[in-house]
Amino acid sequence: GIDTREFNPLTDPLIKQNYSRSSLYLRKKNKADLQLKFGLSVNEHIPVLAYSGRLSKQKGIDLLLECLPKLVSEFSFQCIILGQENQTYGQELQKLRDKYPDKISLHLYSDFKLPRKIFAGADMILLPSLFEPCGIVAIEALRYGAIPIVRKTGGLSDIVTDFSPETMIGNGLVFKKSNAWALFAAVIRGVQLYHVPHVWRKLIENAMACNFSWDKAATEYENLYKRILKLRKKFVKDNPHLAHQPTL
Repeated sequence: GIDTREFNPLTDPLIKQNYSRSSLYLRKKNKADLQLKFGLSVNEHIPVLAYSGRLSKQKGIDLLLECLPKLVSEFSFQCIILGQENQTYGQELQKLRDKYPDKISLHLYSDFKLPRKIFAGADMILLPSLFEPCGIVAIEALRYGAIPIVRKTGGLSDIVTDFSPETMIGNGLVFKKSNAWALFAAVIRGVQLYHVPHVWRKLIENAMACNFSWDKAATEYENLYKRILKLRKKFVKDNPHLAHQPTL
């Protein structure tokens, strides 16, 4: 979970404009601020996709590098990438940025203030991880209404549920296979949904309604321990000769 008092778009001092689930119209000011900061044209009608994290194979950068050229050449959106410099991946990303300067912007060094600006202003967050034990970035993105596009793996599977425009249920976009075309298809699906305003708004509302607070996690752990103790008492009652076993 996360500290929802610190990660709170309604009070966060690091973002341009505070907002909540009930005042999503204010969020576009953060998008404009993000576009300006990254040297992109300010346009609320163009979806902004962002990546925030380590530039590593585990995080799925290879998949992103493989499909990004086709995405930016064929579809209208902007892409922001925040991550610590990695010589191999950094050079490839810079080549793409130089080829598509109006669509791709990079920030390849640490800045603790930027992730929350990205979560508050970007429309979608890319998380194409090959494996992911936790998925904190997805939780933070949901909190701020940035829709996570994730591969179904590890902690991301528990955090993000695939959105259905038919049922209006789900809080993100999920793909299963660890290849560039699966990521490509998920991004296109996100871009298409973005251009259906009432559907996109519902998806954002679903995302921001998620509760991954420490308080909730602590309560769940407390309830789990209570159930374990209850089961232990019953087991000891039924098996008194095992009561002093160290594993009990």
